[in-house]
Amino acid sequence: MITNELYDYIISLRPNDITKDLIYDLFSKRVDKGIDGKKTTIVPPKVYPSEPITVKKDTLSNLKEDVKTTVGIYLFNMYFIDGCFGNKINYINKTLKSSEIKELNSTIINLLLKDRIESKQFALFQERLVWFNNFTEIFIAGMTMSLLTPTKKIRELKSKLLKENKEAIENNDIVTYVNNVEKPILEAAREELKNDPGWPLYELGSKPSFENTYKNMVLGVGPILNPATGKYEISTNSLSEGIPIDKYHLYANSAIYSSYSRGVMTQYGGARTKELFAALQSVYLDEPDYDCGTPFLKSVELTKDNIH
Repeated sequence: MITNELYDYIISLRPNDITKDLIYDLFSKRVDKGIDGKKTTIVPPKVYPSEPITVKKDTLSNLKEDVKTTVGIYLFNMYFIDGCFGNKINYINKTLKSSEIKELNSTIINLLLKDRIESKQFALFQERLVWFNNFTEIFIAGMTMSLLTPTKKIRELKSKLLKENKEAIENNDIVTYVNNVEKPILEAAREELKNDPGWPLYELGSKPSFENTYKNMVLGVGPILNPATGKYEISTNSLSEGIPIDKYHLYANSAIYSSYSRGVMTQYGGARTKELFAALQSVYLDEPDYDCGTPFLKSVELTKDNIH
């Protein structure tokens, strides 16, 4: 449990107090060599970000009632939300996943477009966000053996599904392979690993990607494009198992065309983006229900993923 003295200290902190030294002092483990300098012990952090606390209303300008929260969430709100936007954005009482951070950015941009916040506030938020990325080793869980190698249960399931879908794999039937092998194994792995100490690394939904990084590294690479034939071939080996000799050409080629797409093809996307920006300079939104009369249109279904 957090001491009253430490609680008062944390509540007293303001954005200008947040420094690299303070972050490490509060949240990092440290090595204590003892008085004789020989016996080494690991001293736990002064406080963990997940430590529950109760914060009284008006402690921050965007906090209108007492709230049960955590040290990490409180400091996030103090530094990033109240410290940048005051009461324009309500207290966020949860750990934000990647998709929720994007939603927060959309909320901030909308406030900026409506002149409810100033551009310097938006810039301050972005600067603090970029700076805080330097401390991921403190706040993000590291890899565990269960995330680096398949568990016994996953190995047995993979062996079973590979046998059941042997013909589809030999025929490079990628649809059957993905639906009958990859997806069931990923779902089983996700369920088994959700209580693993390292799971928050994937739970945040950003990078590394569970569906890509974990799958390729632990479960199996799956379909790989063969640029010589223009077709996909299936490799059931994971990267931790090693590259099978008869599939070596696929892995070598994928390294080449992946690098080409990342490097040379970047210019294609850059040029198209500039053309798009130029074309949209004369485009604007009309009043609701106004019909401009053009026959050129495209219907778009608005969902929670594209509404912003």
